Amino acid sequence: MTPQPWSVQVDDSVGVARQMLAEREIHHLPVLDGDQLVGMVVERDLMRVAHRLGTTVQEVMMPAHRIDLDASLETVLDEMDERHWDAVVVTANTGEVSGIFTAMDAVRVLREVLRRRAA
Repeated sequence: MTPQPWSVQVDDSVGVARQMLAEREIHHLPVLDGDQLVGMVVERDLMRVAHRLGTTVQEVMMPAHRIDLDASLETVLDEMDERHWDAVVVTANTGEVSGIFTAMDAVRVLREVLRRRAA
């Protein structure tokens, strides 16, 4: 998981979100209302509304796929596989964002497992 991921606020513009994705070379941004998770914007969705840079992320966000901070890796991977998610936002009991786990994080875990097995 990537702890304390970059995020945007509901009233941030699509332009701000696209710039943040590009500068940080990431593909998913949790959308917050204050410190509470309310959705997620992903790069491919922002590309579809690229001509509407003044639009807020709240207008184009999707519901956030979330998982509890205490969930096992197996649970996270099962959820991602069964629901065809490419990222989940990891939240604490308070609902605050603790991190994000993406398909690339799963690849890194697999790579580490394979390296350990080969050693």
